[in-house]
Amino acid sequence: IDLPLNMRIVEHFCSFDKVNDLIVQSAEGEAEWLDLLQHCAMNLSVPSTVSLEFLTLNKPILNIAYNSKGEIDSRINQFFEAGFYFPLFETDSVVKINYPNELINYQHKNRTKLPETSRISNVRASTLIIDLMKTI
Repeated sequence: IDLPLNMRIVEHFCSFDKVNDLIVQSAEGEAEWLDLLQHCAMNLSVPSTVSLEFLTLNKPILNIAYNSKGEIDSRINQFFEAGFYFPLFETDSVVKINYPNELINYQHKNRTKLPETSRISNVRASTLIIDLMKTI
C-alpha cells in the first residue's frame, strides 16, 4: 500500500495468551505504542482505555458509536455508559460521534486546530479519512 507520509500502518507486537485469556504486548510493541501516542494528532476509536492515555497528553479524542454500516451499535454504546468513562462526556475532552456524517463535520470544523507538529506532509490523514467517510 502506498500511503502518504503522515499515515502509518503499524505492526502487531502482541500475542494472545489462551491460558490466562489476555493479550500480551511485547517490549517492541510497548515502544511502538509510546511513539504513536507522542506523534499522532488525535485518537479516533471506540471507547476504551486508549482514550485515557490520550487524555494524559491533552490530545483530541473522538469515540465512534456506530458499526461498519454507519448505524448505532448497542455493543459499542455499552462502553460509553461505563462508570469510569461516562463522566468524560461532561467535559469537551472526549467527543462521542454517533454517525459517520458527524465525524465528517467535526473534522471539517477542527482540522485547522491540530498541533503544528502533526502537519507533516501536504496530504493530510484527516482529508483522506473525510473522503473515505463520504463513500460510506
